[in-house]
Amino acid sequence: MTRFAVWATALFFGSMLNAQMVKVNVDLENCSITDSLVVFRFEGTGMQPVAIVPQGQERGKFSFMIEETKSPKFYYLAVDLDESPKVYPFLAGTEKDIIVTAPCWNITQAKVVGSPVNDVYNAALARNNELKLGLNQMVMAYGKAQGNPTELARLENLMRENDKQKRDLLASIKSNPFVYAVIAADTYMSYQGSGIKNGYKDELDYFARQFFGQANLKDPIYNDVTSLYDQTRNYADVLTMVQMAEADQRKHYDTLLANFTPGSKAHKYVLSGLVSLLLSKKVAISIPYAEMLIKQYGQEDAAGAMRTQQQLDAVKKELVGYPAQEIIMNGIDGKPIPLSSLKGQVVLIDFWASWCGPCRRENPNVVATYNKYKDKGFTVYSVSLDQKLENWVGAIQADGLIWPNHVSDLAGWQNAAAKNYGVTSIPQTLLVDRNGNVIAKNLRGDQLGNKLRDIFGY
Repeated sequence: MTRFAVWATALFFGSMLNAQMVKVNVDLENCSITDSLVVFRFEGTGMQPVAIVPQGQERGKFSFMIEETKSPKFYYLAVDLDESPKVYPFLAGTEKDIIVTAPCWNITQAKVVGSPVNDVYNAALARNNELKLGLNQMVMAYGKAQGNPTELARLENLMRENDKQKRDLLASIKSNPFVYAVIAADTYMSYQGSGIKNGYKDELDYFARQFFGQANLKDPIYNDVTSLYDQTRNYADVLTMVQMAEADQRKHYDTLLANFTPGSKAHKYVLSGLVSLLLSKKVAISIPYAEMLIKQYGQEDAAGAMRTQQQLDAVKKELVGYPAQEIIMNGIDGKPIPLSSLKGQVVLIDFWASWCGPCRRENPNVVATYNKYKDKGFTVYSVSLDQKLENWVGAIQADGLIWPNHVSDLAGWQNAAAKNYGVTSIPQTLLVDRNGNVIAKNLRGDQLGNKLRDIFGY
């Protein structure tokens, strides 16, 4: 085993020397090269390997012990320690001996043998997913049936039946509190079929207030329900996708977080899921929640906090209202031109290249705009993703790009400034005010002219 494997295994098992233990046996079929199995727990900001289990005397056979608990906990298995390994989730801790079987080449096809709690969980999960898919199809049909009262009424009846079947499912697993908690947090009753429209402004208001409506989120059992992370991501994804006002989003996010004690595992799952989604959307509302996550959990999860900080820094570079990050890159003559040297002017940072057709087609508009406002304090800072000096200079001359601020490191898509700004396609622009703050992104054509007209007054 590697040094990390020894450390992780010792940490995992050493922490439970005084605890009652239960055994998990894993049988990997057709396993010819794997000599270890990785056991993960989800800690709120990512999968953390807690043990690397060596293979037994018989190939494909693994055995390890975990702490016996009153309520089951999620564990995850993988057959390698890649950056993003395929994992199989299962419940363990309450049953003395369980067996996991899986094809070695795809752990996600695993099955748990001899585990009633996993049987109940997997059956409930499959049924709930079936009902969710059915509701999604009905909602799509409902949108297409507007203006047809008969069809709308039929679909509402189907949604009410779907809601009833969800309630029946929850009732059937109530004797298993942990599975019930997991499924309840993933159960959404339809707006059209629920019969409780009163008190909601519209369907979006209902969704925002009732997405977790079947779950008692204050129950301490949710400290072990790691799926809260994914459910929160799904919730925030919808609210950002429909472009709900940030003030309203924040109200709903704060209401959700208020169900949990800060510092608890459940609070971390929800906050981490929220931050993960909002940062991926590159929206300003991500900032206070990312900073909250770092402040609240940075000490106990330094690696997770570092990743979040890096993502936050990257998002801030593109957010309107935040300072543009410095660029220092050489011009055509080989001398550096810092972006900061243009402070005091309104600057269009323009990522482009000689080989980029859309960039070249947009250049005449940029030239006309520059000529109109250059005497008012407007300039362009062009960052080329070219690789050959002659192509870069030739395009500047051919397109009449007469401003002096042309820079490139001739590294193509590996251009340092482009990577720093998260540029994945061109043309891409940012408009920076006299104080060096980003005030707009990706303005082209009349959009750029209209914005500069607002700034300069004509």
